[in-house]
Amino acid sequence: MRKILIVIPLSYFASIPFLMEMIKSFVANGFYIDILTVDELDPCFSIQDERISIKYIEKKRTFVGRIRHLYEIVRIVRKLDDKCKYKMIFGCSQMGVITTWFASLFSDIRYIYLNDELWFNDFVNNIYYYPLKCAEIAASRNAVFTITQDKMRGKLLSRINNLDFNKLKYLPNSRVGCGIVQRSYYLHEMIGCSLRKKIILWIGAVSEGDGALELVEQSNEWPDDYILVFHFRSQRLTPYKEKIMAYHKKMNVHVLTDDFSYDELPAVFSSAYIGVAYYPDRGINARYIGHSSGKINSFLQHGVPCVVSDLIGLHWVRKTGSGVCVKNISEVSQAISIIEGNYKSFSKSAVSAFDSLLSIDDPMSELVDLFK
Repeated sequence: MRKILIVIPLSYFASIPFLMEMIKSFVANGFYIDILTVDELDPCFSIQDERISIKYIEKKRTFVGRIRHLYEIVRIVRKLDDKCKYKMIFGCSQMGVITTWFASLFSDIRYIYLNDELWFNDFVNNIYYYPLKCAEIAASRNAVFTITQDKMRGKLLSRINNLDFNKLKYLPNSRVGCGIVQRSYYLHEMIGCSLRKKIILWIGAVSEGDGALELVEQSNEWPDDYILVFHFRSQRLTPYKEKIMAYHKKMNVHVLTDDFSYDELPAVFSSAYIGVAYYPDRGINARYIGHSSGKINSFLQHGVPCVVSDLIGLHWVRKTGSGVCVKNISEVSQAISIIEGNYKSFSKSAVSAFDSLLSIDDPMSELVDLFK
């Protein structure tokens, strides 16, 4: 029996496309997958298969609790590997690779680092995050290889963590499959609006300072055939989310609170006319976001042009003609008008950009083949 262990101490891992697709691809090729993750997943893990087994660890929120949490994961990884003798262990994100590395110090464990975020000077003065960064560097340097989303992020990661650039592999944060313009009316039917409405979709995280409320105010001046739809990645309420929800069914704004399964998301993205993916510049991970945005990649895969932040890591969206970059949230309405003026061209370019830059079909097949 060919078994793989994935250590994912992230409550939101079921919303990360490349990770979900990796799990599905290994299972489709006859592997058994054990997943070690935290409880309170948000969103829930929705793939049902007898070859996938999930073990949950209670999530800790205090400093001491997190240290105990780390120790518990290390103990379980060692115990599972002694029992199952995995073909490979994947440590996902910073905590995932750190715990896997610690476990490898006491047993013959080989592991791969699934990198999803760049951690650099943003946290070096923090008493909690600085030791974690040091541990992540050591862990990543001892991995068989590291997977990140594109060469731009790979160069940064290799410089920050002092890695051998030749030991990096790339998986954009996308779903398997080619780009295709295939509109659905999934959201229209859910909302109960006319099929002629053009949905401007904000999907994913929202937080103070990201411009979501400002966009609500702008939408009041949009043509009547536009409708602004929000869907939050996490269904846990915050005061900021409640402010947005206060506009539900007002000013042509709709807020969806449904917890979509992973398999429902293609229909959600393909319901959109234009996608909004505005990322505030909150450090190196956002600034050099590259091909790591699951929502941008999903929009483009379905031929949906995007309005994105004018960050260096997203200039490829403008260069490929698949969307418009804006320096400020106040420019979104103008960007929508630009896309509307040449919509078919933007939509066609979105599909082309996905197929040429964001497709994971070949690299995913190559990854799975390494363990056959």
